[in-house]
Amino acid sequence: MSFWNNLPKALPAGRQAFFAMAPMADVTDVAFRALVAKRGKPDIFWTEFVSADGLYYTREIPKLNFGKSQLYIGTPSEKDIPSAQAFAYTLRKEGGRVFVNLTARALGDQIKDAVKRGIPYFVAYGADEVASKSVRMKTFATGKEVVLPISDLPTRLRSVI
Repeated sequence: MSFWNNLPKALPAGRQAFFAMAPMADVTDVAFRALVAKRGKPDIFWTEFVSADGLYYTREIPKLNFGKSQLYIGTPSEKDIPSAQAFAYTLRKEGGRVFVNLTARALGDQIKDAVKRGIPYFVAYGADEVASKSVRMKTFATGKEVVLPISDLPTRLRSVI
């Protein structure tokens, strides 16, 4: 027997049915489930990896946003992408909101992309940074750059939230 047969046939008094669609392209499954559960635990959670933009899109309805990226990690070359992703994972575990370049674009083009996206800080992360265990963080609002030990970057990101 299918679980569908065990669902309530009628809603109890005071309970309303609702439908929710998650823009999974930008929201993780966990975040979507937490959002829905806060509104009222449904009988079924059904999530698919389908972008809501692909199902319904209008410029008047913004995507859910759990905070804009605060740091753009640029990659000097394509071979640096895996280490940059691992670095981003470490920063995300510490609460950082990080965007990682996954293209073969030049660093100058990546900086332009960061500005276009409205991401306030930029670091390049490649073999030199791995070897020196430090990064040069650029703040776009002031144009200032500061060299930081990699271990200090999570604290710095938390202080600028």
